Amino acid sequence: METRRYINVRTWSENWFETLSASEKLVWIYLNTNSSTNMLGVYSMTVRRIAYECHISEPAARRNIKKLEDIKKLIYSDGYIILIDWMAQQAMNPSMRISAQKEYDKLPKEICAQLSEQTRHETGCPFSSRPGLPYSAGKGRGR
Repeated sequence: METRRYINVRTWSENWFETLSASEKLVWIYLNTNSSTNMLGVYSMTVRRIAYECHISEPAARRNIKKLEDIKKLIYSDGYIILIDWMAQQAMNPSMRISAQKEYDKLPKEICAQLSEQTRHETGCPFSSRPGLPYSAGKGRGR
């Protein structure tokens, strides 16, 4: 089965996107559509790979990531990309939410700790089956 990722066409006319350089736009689109993306919008990715696949230098990739962090579109932590409004941009059906839950459950504890209450809300991930985290597994599963 083919994997598809969607970017809302309105992105092109949003003020924050219009202010980005061509290289920053390329990195943003790449981070939303590369083969490592998942239903949660949180995945492992090296700066080296971003640079290689976008045909830019590693310092340029780091600058682009920093810019996207500064405008609160992503968090790059411990080798993980966290796309802040990923799930809000997706048309999630119940099976997609289950897939997102499974991705969340596989995250290292350190990355889960990086996800603040606000970030979890913005990513649309209001669930976790891990003990000690603030959300219950039942939420977001079409119940």
